[in-house]
This record gives sequence, structure tokens and C-alpha cells, in this order.
Amino acid sequence: MPFLVGGALGSGVTYYLSQQPVERAEAEYTSSFVRPFQAVPEDMAAFPCTRRTRFENAFSPCLLISAGGKRLIFGAPMSQDWRGIGYVDAAFLMNGHPVSSGGVMGLRSETWQDGRKSGLLVIGDDIEIDRLMQDDANQSSPDAVLKLERPAELNYLEASLRPKPVPGSARDYKVFDTGDLQVFATQQHLVGGATAVSYLVQYDDIRIEILPCGAEPVSGRVDYIISPSVEVSELASQQYEAQRARLTARSADIQRVGRLCPDLKTIQSYIVRAGAEGAVLLRRDYKIGTAPDADALENIRVVDASGLSLSGLVQLKS
Repeated sequence: MPFLVGGALGSGVTYYLSQQPVERAEAEYTSSFVRPFQAVPEDMAAFPCTRRTRFENAFSPCLLISAGGKRLIFGAPMSQDWRGIGYVDAAFLMNGHPVSSGGVMGLRSETWQDGRKSGLLVIGDDIEIDRLMQDDANQSSPDAVLKLERPAELNYLEASLRPKPVPGSARDYKVFDTGDLQVFATQQHLVGGATAVSYLVQYDDIRIEILPCGAEPVSGRVDYIISPSVEVSELASQQYEAQRARLTARSADIQRVGRLCPDLKTIQSYIVRAGAEGAVLLRRDYKIGTAPDADALENIRVVDASGLSLSGLVQLKS
């Protein structure tokens, strides 16, 4: 039975996929520190990124997928607190919008200080990758400060990004491959002339398509879809609050999301088009209740942030 995973939301944007709780996942918190989510290496599991607020997750979801001993990040939001993210093998950017991808330098720094031994592999559209490499070059001074504090532990050569641009005309373009785990990227043109990158993640016989707002399924038959979703009534309420508080930046976020992100009915059409089992909503905020209209959609379920076993779900469906 399918469930839903993605950026937390109790406000508007929701992230989708299908799932079963991962009993093996470690708790997110120790008594004093946030620690990385963990899963058995041979399992394919999905988690939210580390600590974020309810509102932030609504507009810039961040997803961690663990499979085959690898840990992949999808989305690098500007507001993301990366402490406790743990080791990351690669970061996959959805678009060049700062709200969605402005946190790459923070991820770069945290993973380097945490023991990364090579450049951080970052995948995104070619224009965004060009900009990121300029930012990467500008990090020499902050890197030097950290190096002075920990001269025996940190190596300059390990700090930088390792870029992999997705060509403008790419469709199911292979960007990550360890044999059993593969990721394919597709650039999509959105309303208004912007572009976004969707990803197909394949682990053994499991196929999952991850869609940013505005993108549509393009990778043929998949097991599950992960996609943001919005409800107009929720956005209208948030817009009213943002305007009353004179939060101009948040108001602009709400308008952008409302223009690009699909509602739950559209998500259902994506599920049918891709021949998927369904979608799973992953909420980062433990206190958030059921998503709007989720009960009315048979193949969409709401789960907490304890993680979910995609491998177990595929076994159940077969």
C-alpha cells in the first residue's frame, strides 16, 4: 500500500512517494546533538534532511535517499541547517532558485568538516553549475579559517565541489552509477521560461521518479513518484498571514509555489501516467496532521519523519 514522502508541510507544499516505516532507522536526536539518519546498507530508504521548520519545508523540500550504502541529497535549500546530515555521496539540485538550491555552500562546508575525503559531487543544470563553481572559488578565505583551526585534519583539496552539469537537452541522462544504484537526470522547461531537473532513481528493480515543482513524469513506468503538491486554500491562508506581517519574501515564495506546484488531483494523474503504485507524504514536522484531502485519495498516505523502507514496500506490492 503506497504512502507519501517529501519536504514537511502542514501548510502547503507536500512531497510524495510510497512507504513503510523503517524500524531500523536510528532516532534523529541524541540527548545533545542531531545525528545522521541511518539505514541498513542493502535497504533503499528515504528520509527528510536534518532539522528544518514547518514553513521552510513547505517551500523548499529536501530529501535524503539511502541505498546500497550510498547517501544522496535531493534539494539544497537556502534555509537548510545541515548539522547532523552525516556523510553525503552526492547532491542533486532541482533548479537554480536560491530558495531551493542556495544551501549548497553550507552542505559543502559541513560535509568537509565532518570528514569528507574528496570533492562533493554536485549535479544540476549547466547554468546553475557554472554559478556554483564561481561560489566554490570564492570559498578560499572561509576554508583557510577552518584550516587554521584544524590544520592536521582538514585538506584544501577535499573542500571543493565536484561538478557534473546536466545538458540542456538531456533526457534520462546518467549522472550517478555504482552498478546497483543509478540516477538519471532530465531537464524540463517550466511555465514562464524557467527550467528544472527531475531525477529517476533506480536501485536494483526499484524505480522512483523525483519531480520538482512544475515538472512532470517523463521516465516511463516507475514504482513511486515523489513530487511537491499544494492546496489552494492553504496557500491563500498563508498569503494572508504573510501580507499582514509584511513578509515580502515569503509572499513571493507563496506566489511562485502556487503558480508551479501541482495539487493532489494532479498528483493522482501523474501516478496514473507513470503507472506508479502511488505517493507517500513525508512530514518533517512531527506535530503536523493529515494533509488536506489526503484521506480522499486512496493511494496517498501520511507518515512521520522516522523514514521509510522503499525496498520493503516494493516487496509488499509484489
